[in-house]
Amino acid sequence: MLSSVGTASAQEATPTASRVPAAIESPLPGQAVQGSVAVTGSTAVDGFVAAEISFGYLDDPTGTWFFINQINEPVTSGQLAVWDTTTLTDGDYALRLVVLKQDGSQEVVVVPSVRVRNYTPIETDTPTLPAPTETPAPGETPAPTETLVPSPTPHPVTLTPLPQNPAEVTPDDITTNVLYGILIAVGIFAILGLSYTLVRILSRK
Repeated sequence: MLSSVGTASAQEATPTASRVPAAIESPLPGQAVQGSVAVTGSTAVDGFVAAEISFGYLDDPTGTWFFINQINEPVTSGQLAVWDTTTLTDGDYALRLVVLKQDGSQEVVVVPSVRVRNYTPIETDTPTLPAPTETPAPGETPAPTETLVPSPTPHPVTLTPLPQNPAEVTPDDITTNVLYGILIAVGIFAILGLSYTLVRILSRK
């Protein structure tokens, strides 16, 4: 995992005239998603070393991020990861792209309010495009951006167990229901057999 000491929003990535900025192009802020979601964007910044896509709970005070995928080659307007949302509880999440550069700095892009709606109705889908960023005129010095400290070697994060999905049916539930069905069927046949036997005995008297 690429470690960081801060977070920048999608609007905070300030491009220069000579490079492509890091970006998450899809999904957009406010977009509702289901199932396996293709995360697309660009990582082909000057001095690219590696990049990482992760997700977190929106407004999580702990600032915990969950690893999705690591990108080892620069990408321009292409697929960065496939995000499986079927194991998540429906809610609002954030996506984060971290790009590590050769000089040790990082570029961080965060897309907020991605709405996972696998098990609940989807409200009106209102994704919003990121606000355009300003390109400094030739000779101007870009405003300083936050510098993040990279970890020595990228490695996957330790994921915190997610809350169990209330809509999920486990193999134990299926096995229990099958056993109950068998016991009920056996009971019904036993009662029918006993009733038939009693009727035959009474009819002989």
